[in-house]
Amino acid sequence: DMGANVGGYTLNMADLGVKVIAIEPMPSNLQLLRRSLCRNPHLIPRVSLYGMGLTSSNEPNQTCILYSHNINLGDGMTHCTSDDVPIEIPKDYAIRATIPMHRLDNVLGQLQHHKHIGALKMDTEGYEGHVVLGGSKLFSSGRIPHVQSEYNPDWIRGRGSDPKDYLRTFLDAGYRVRRDAVDPNTFEEETFIPNEDVFNETVLGGFNDILLENL
Repeated sequence: DMGANVGGYTLNMADLGVKVIAIEPMPSNLQLLRRSLCRNPHLIPRVSLYGMGLTSSNEPNQTCILYSHNINLGDGMTHCTSDDVPIEIPKDYAIRATIPMHRLDNVLGQLQHHKHIGALKMDTEGYEGHVVLGGSKLFSSGRIPHVQSEYNPDWIRGRGSDPKDYLRTFLDAGYRVRRDAVDPNTFEEETFIPNEDVFNETVLGGFNDILLENL
C-alpha cells in the first residue's frame, strides 16, 4: 500500500487476513494509522508500516518536503529539490514535514515476504512516476498480477517525471490497462484500453484511477 494515508486499504486488507506492506510519509497520517492498529491489536502482526517517501533518486539520505491544503491536511504532496522542478506552494497550502526518501527496490530488498505480492495500490499524488522508476526491478518483472494506481498525467509531469515512461514500464512488462470505473450505460467494469491508445491523453487523460493487470 504505497501512499497508505490513514489506512483505509491497509486496515481492511489486514482484517481479511492479508499481510500488508504500508508506506506513508505524512507524520499525522502515520499517527492515525498507528492509533487504529493499537485499537485493533490483532491486525498488528499483519502490517509492516514504513514512515518514508518513495523516490527515483540514487542520492543517499535524500530528504524532501510534504505540503498539503489547509483543509485536507493529510493529502500530502511531495517536492524534492533533485526533481529539477521549482517549488510553488499554492495558496491555502502549507509545508507539513521534511521526510526521508528511499527507492522502492531498496526497501523491498530488505523484506522477507515481498516476493509474493498479490496486489499493489499506489496513490502518491503525482509522484507515481518517481515511485515506478525507483521500483523498476519490481515493476519490470511483471510479477504483481494486480496494480491499482492513481493516474493524472499533468500531476506526474508537474512532479518532474514523464507519464509515458510510467505507463511504458507496465506495458513492456506485459500489463494491460483499464480505468477502475464502471460504464454508466451498462454498469459493467470498463474494458481494457488497446495498447496503442494508452498514451493518448484524450483516451486516458485527466484524473483517473487505473487498474494494471498481468495475469
